[in-house]
Amino acid sequence: MSAQRDTTQRDTASRRDLYLILLAIALAVASFLFFSVFFDEDAPPFSSEVASAFLGSIITVIITMLLLNRQSAAEKELIQEQAKSERISQLNDKILGAKVNLYNDLLGQVKQVMLCEEVSYKHQVEIQIINQQLSYYASEEVLEAFNAFAVLFNEVAGDSRVTDEEREQLVAALGKLSLKIRRDLATDDKARHFDEERLSKLVESNIRSLSPAKIDEAAFLDDCDQTERAYFEQLFGCLKSADVEYTMGTKGFSIKNRRRARRQRVAWVFPTKVRRPSFQIFTSDLSAEMLAETKAFLDSYGESVDTDKTPPETITFSAEQLPVERTCELVLRLVGKQTRFGEGD
Repeated sequence: MSAQRDTTQRDTASRRDLYLILLAIALAVASFLFFSVFFDEDAPPFSSEVASAFLGSIITVIITMLLLNRQSAAEKELIQEQAKSERISQLNDKILGAKVNLYNDLLGQVKQVMLCEEVSYKHQVEIQIINQQLSYYASEEVLEAFNAFAVLFNEVAGDSRVTDEEREQLVAALGKLSLKIRRDLATDDKARHFDEERLSKLVESNIRSLSPAKIDEAAFLDDCDQTERAYFEQLFGCLKSADVEYTMGTKGFSIKNRRRARRQRVAWVFPTKVRRPSFQIFTSDLSAEMLAETKAFLDSYGESVDTDKTPPETITFSAEQLPVERTCELVLRLVGKQTRFGEGD
């Protein structure tokens, strides 16, 4: 619409200039024909000088009129360009402000997730809304980085729990997203071009420096009472001998199934001082058959393990409720080291 209006204005100006030029030519010819009588040989000598002066004045007025018209048209066009440039600048400022507010909202939502141990339905909805808003303003690079972050966030939200390891993964993904956001918010080419690889390494280094220190097996055992210490010493030995993957965190450790995509964790294990049930099995990724077998196993061998009372996303029990041998058997089944309870590969 704006381009069409500009074209119409240029056509109008061109026609006006053409009319003025034709008018000037017509006036010049008419003036010459009118004053030609004063240049006749029979005319008094001074009459030709007077006619020349009048003719020169008329031509000067016509030329001045043409120049002023062109100048006013150029000034008008300049004013229009300045107004257009100002409108574009104001629009860009508004878009930049909207981007900054949107990215701050995203960081605020992630901050809430980091500060809690559970991902609520409200958190998920808020992230989904921000995802829709990003499509209005964000660059393609930001959308791609946010997609990687959203995939990880959905995995964390799958069981509604946020482990220390997952928290670090979210921060790392957010760090990569932040670099894309930085480029998207840059207002000039100099700010837009930076060494992304070097900054990425600095961000990762800062994440490691600021993250809580992880415990090792010795620290985990030191946080257990005397009875549980012997229990978990035997459990660590079982996991190592069966080559079961587990990762130490800041409070306990997670057991993973390396046969699943992204090595999905299947359980958390905590020492006595954490004041939580020793074991927390995630049920969200278990098949219906495996979940039924797990509940039946715990109902048969566990002491007072209520598999229906625990939250639907998890099954919790303490070291006192299930002998360590049975715990090893359960873990091996969950990570695919046993085809059925009591049977090896």
